[in-house]
Order: sequence, then C-alpha cells, then structure tokens
Amino acid sequence: MLATVAAVMMAPLGHAWMVAYRVPPGTDPLRHTAWVLMWLAMAALWEAWQRQRLLPALVNARLQALHARMQPHFLFNSLNSVLALIRRDPERAETLLEDLAELYRALLKEPRHQVTLAEELALARSYLAVEQARLGERLAVQWRVDAAPMDALLPSLTLQPLVENAVVHGVEPRLRGGCVTVEAFADASQLVLFVRNPIVDADRPAAQGHGIALNNLRERLALHHGASARLRVYESDGEFVAQVSVPLKRKAATEPSTLNDAPRRSGS
Repeated sequence: MLATVAAVMMAPLGHAWMVAYRVPPGTDPLRHTAWVLMWLAMAALWEAWQRQRLLPALVNARLQALHARMQPHFLFNSLNSVLALIRRDPERAETLLEDLAELYRALLKEPRHQVTLAEELALARSYLAVEQARLGERLAVQWRVDAAPMDALLPSLTLQPLVENAVVHGVEPRLRGGCVTVEAFADASQLVLFVRNPIVDADRPAAQGHGIALNNLRERLALHHGASARLRVYESDGEFVAQVSVPLKRKAATEPSTLNDAPRRSGS
C-alpha cells in the first residue's frame, strides 16, 4: 500500500527527471518512467521495512523510560509517608520501611512490563498500608477483588498510581477523610479495574497535581494494547472514579512471579 501511494505521488517526478536529463530521441519514455517508479517503490518498501523492524525496539525503549519514571515516583512518595511517622511511631515506621525494602527488592530484581493482578494488588496494599499508618482512621480501604482472576496480566504500576491519586487528591484534603474502594473483575474478554474516592469538600482545596501519573499510565496502556485498553476518569454519585480496562490475558504456568501476593506485615 505504501509503495503504491509513493509510486502514484512520484510519477510526475519521473516525468520531470526525463525532461531534465533529456532522454535521447527514440528511447521509450514509458520504460524510463517505469524504471524510476520501480526504484521509488523499492525505496519506499525499504523504508517501511526498516520502520517496522525498529518499531518494537522503539516501543520497548519508550516503555522502559515511562516505567523508570514511575518507580522513583512511587518510592519517593512512600518514603515521604514513612518519614512522617518516624517521630510519632518509630517502631511502626521501621516495620513499614522493611516492607517497602522487601517490595522494592522484588520489583528491581527482574524488571518486567507485565505483571499479574495479584502482584499489582500486593503493591497497592503495601502502599495503602503506609498511608493508613500515616493518616490513621481518616483513611479507610475497601477491597472488592475476590472474584477477580489473580493470574490476569496487566502493565506493571497500573493500580498503584490510581490508589495514590485517590489518597492524595480525594482523602487527605478532607477533614473527615474518606474511603478508597478498589474493585477488580473480568468482564467478557477484558480485565476491569475501578478505584473510587470521595470528592473533596467544596470548602476545602484539593491537592494540586499535574496529571503526570495518569498521563504516564495512559501512554503505557496505549503502547501495550493500543485502542483495546483505556483509562477513564469521571465523577459519579459523589465519588471520583478511575476505570482501567485491558484485554484479559492470563499468565502461563511456567512464568515466574517476583512478588508475593500475600499481604505483608503492615498490610491491611
């Protein structure tokens, strides 16, 4: 298709080439035009093949860059939350730091773009455990994941940015706090995740953000699955809702797991 389009567009150039170089009388002009178009088509096919060959490497490089940006983001925010506990409850802070160290050791041991839902839930539980220790009774968490396929695959660091946004922008600014609800289930050929949090009171300023984590997640979903995956954010019944849908694909039995899906000592 690309070669055809290039040939049609370049036909006038072939004629101009003949005129410019003054093809000798008696030489068949159609033959010269055909040679020019053939070389143009071959060049277009070569370029298309090169682009297709390099595309996976470019996609992988972009995913590596996006993923590398998210891991320090998670670590920085988690450590800030632990630091807030050190003076108030040093023993608890020490336990949380040990759990975070264990979690990060697993994350860095074998970097992967795709992880299981069980691994994503373990990461989200660890993060929320830190925030619950910091915010106390102001933060409640409700899990609706019992019926979800725990071996379903999804891009790593999909759920954690959503629960972090829910805490920072939905619960922490509220005087009375609120509840973060995490829901996961399989719907036909899709794995669906919901993260809900209360909308900030009108008289309280919401935490200002730049949407970096959400934009990062949108781009990673698009690189992994194209139009078959999406992230939606909207308000419904007094709650802010983040919804992720990805094609339902299960982990092969022979694939290794780097994270323990059991709740950690500091988990809820």
